[in-house]
Amino acid sequence: MKVIVGGRYLYDSCLWEMSGPGITVSKTLKLAERQIWFEGPRIPMPASQAGENYPKDQLGTVTVAKDARLGHRYYQARTSEGITTGRRFVIGHLPEIIEQEIDGRPIPTAVKLPVTINGRIFPREDVDIWTFDGKKGHSYVCEVNAARIGSPLDSRLEIIGPDGLRVAENTDHFGNDSYLRFTAATDGTYRVRIHDLKFLGLQPYVYRLTITDGPWVEQTYPLGIQRGTRTPVRLLGQQLPAEPVTVDVPADAAGTIGHSLSVPAGETNVFVLAVSDHPNVLEADKNNTPATAQAVTLPAVLNGRIESVGDTDHFVFQAKKDDSLAMDLQAARLGSLLDARVSILDATGKRVGGGDESKGSSDPKFTFKAPADGKFTVVVSEQEPGRGGPRFAYRLEIAPPVKTKPGFQLKLPGDAINVPRNGEAKFKINVVRTGGFNEEIALAVENLPAGVTVTGGDKIPKAKNVVEMKLKATKEARVTVGSVRITGKGKAGDVEITSRAILAAATIHDTVRDTVRVAVAVPPPFKFTGVFESKFGPQGTTFYRRYTIVRNDYKGPLTATMADVQIRHLQGISCEPLPVPNDSDQFDFQIQLPPWL
Repeated sequence: MKVIVGGRYLYDSCLWEMSGPGITVSKTLKLAERQIWFEGPRIPMPASQAGENYPKDQLGTVTVAKDARLGHRYYQARTSEGITTGRRFVIGHLPEIIEQEIDGRPIPTAVKLPVTINGRIFPREDVDIWTFDGKKGHSYVCEVNAARIGSPLDSRLEIIGPDGLRVAENTDHFGNDSYLRFTAATDGTYRVRIHDLKFLGLQPYVYRLTITDGPWVEQTYPLGIQRGTRTPVRLLGQQLPAEPVTVDVPADAAGTIGHSLSVPAGETNVFVLAVSDHPNVLEADKNNTPATAQAVTLPAVLNGRIESVGDTDHFVFQAKKDDSLAMDLQAARLGSLLDARVSILDATGKRVGGGDESKGSSDPKFTFKAPADGKFTVVVSEQEPGRGGPRFAYRLEIAPPVKTKPGFQLKLPGDAINVPRNGEAKFKINVVRTGGFNEEIALAVENLPAGVTVTGGDKIPKAKNVVEMKLKATKEARVTVGSVRITGKGKAGDVEITSRAILAAATIHDTVRDTVRVAVAVPPPFKFTGVFESKFGPQGTTFYRRYTIVRNDYKGPLTATMADVQIRHLQGISCEPLPVPNDSDQFDFQIQLPPWL
């Protein structure tokens, strides 16, 4: 497929790459002969004084294997001046189309379901309208994926029915990304309107809008399963089997995974599942009071739902005095609506422990220490009055605190580092220490480009959690890029511990990455200067400014044009690229002022 990559300072062509299995790309991106640009409405003061980026359209191709794993891949572009940080490319499971952008008022565009639309809110105040034929009684999912793939779009979705009235709307569901599901009341044409919440818009405001009447998993019950087991799970959402389906999870699965299934109606979306080592226990009916509490043996993961307003779930367990139990409830972290409270009661009904939130989450997480031998009841409830239902699920993991072995995990600073020739790059390597490990960590760097060496930060001192590493390139270092690994070694007593630096999976659609692309970059050999002046120019005229070139050792030709990064909105200001001869050290640059500025 053909793709447009918007980039700054990528010039007429550049190399690019995409990591991950099941996908290949063209070797280069080439500057599009025709740049897509819509001026949009005039920007009033003071908003017009804000900075703005103006990426250029670069053309390339992507080939996706039929059996490619669903989820994210990361692509990077590079020139002689370095390599970019990775951007997300999404492999989905539905047919895809690309918006044919036009200037002016929005024109409704019909689509056939199911579909994922690749569109863009551009220019400012743009509204895209997509239509489909709906059938009475059918359920439809509309999901925006924008902020989650790095787009600045803060989306708003609105569904308009055949009678012209609003059927449903949503702004924030997955962070700034919109999501809604509705049932069509009548047959007819339904319109899906999407725009930025503040009516902003520009080239980077891309989105993926999925509209489907096919199978879609919004939540599961239970919310997770045990590692290495086959577990029946009930799927909640659209066009899904009424009976539980069996899910397999390998023994080495991470703590939270993405999973999709083939069901009679087709393939589902990727949905989230929590994974743990302990057995799953499903709540029994009528465990609503301490007297009817469900007996459980620990360690275990207790799974339940606050199915109605005022519902409470009770589980009773045995503990001895001073036993410590780590209690971790997952609900909001897994997409549940539950704002949970956990209470621990002794045999007399007295509250002797509990929690209602943890750092950075509304999910309770705490350690309970038994004050005496006996039975204790754990109570799960909803904090806010008037709330409850099938989507108020939770999983409460209760187990003795795990005594972690001494160790550490190194964290990469990102996926791209640029080292200028005859220059230095500085970046930080962080470490998460576990199990009381506090010793010095020696760092080794593998596969650096030729001519690049580590000149500082080759060890993390004892009891420290970060170090600044320095890479230096020689003046003659070859302009290239390498996939670099950073490994740490330390000792806990006589035991040697090794850890490779990683970029952790940010979402269930990502995988762990253990390399960083290090590029040798060529600093610009020249610079140019001009006298700072604030002048007025009449609307619709040409404005000139003289610049002086400091060429240093550079003797070749130059082309002067407007920068891709501006400290003010251009608002229609344009220019023609100006060739500068080899022997010239000055040039007069001209811009055209629009008549409306």
